[in-house]
Amino acid sequence: MRKAVDEQLWKTGGFPLRVYTKAKGAWVRRQDGKSRIGDGVWLGLANRLVFPTIRKKMIGGKLRALICGSAPLNVETQLFFMMLGIPVLQVYGLTETTAICTMDDPDGRLVAGRAGPAISGVEMKIAENAEIVVRGRTFFRVTGSVPRKRRGCCGTDGFGPAIRVKWTKTGTGRLWAALRT
Repeated sequence: MRKAVDEQLWKTGGFPLRVYTKAKGAWVRRQDGKSRIGDGVWLGLANRLVFPTIRKKMIGGKLRALICGSAPLNVETQLFFMMLGIPVLQVYGLTETTAICTMDDPDGRLVAGRAGPAISGVEMKIAENAEIVVRGRTFFRVTGSVPRKRRGCCGTDGFGPAIRVKWTKTGTGRLWAALRT
């Protein structure tokens, strides 16, 4: 979609292309903490004149947000949609959880590349083996006709394995999980 938007604006040319190009650069600098004088003007013009047209052509006029949950979304893609004023909420979940475990807050501040906190009714913790484990009303407990070796995916405390991760500490002192490769 990013490529299609860029190509369409290149075809259109003129003032819309100039505003879009300048606003796109201003947005990137803002995300990097390197804003320049005048960036706010370009972003303001784009927010009033260019981005609403792009949003309307892409998603119509009534969509509140997009949700991505099948795989981690590329950070640049999420930032592109955020620049256009289209929030992209990331979610995380597994087959065993029968739905999502975490989700960005549609009314909160979105941080690109993160999938938000645990949803209501779901508990998550870090097990002794550094695995994230989950329990809650969405977690599927394997019973019945399932082979005995696969029964009881949850431990005695009701937590079941969610994912093996590599933990990293950010500059703010927070721990973030990344998929192990």
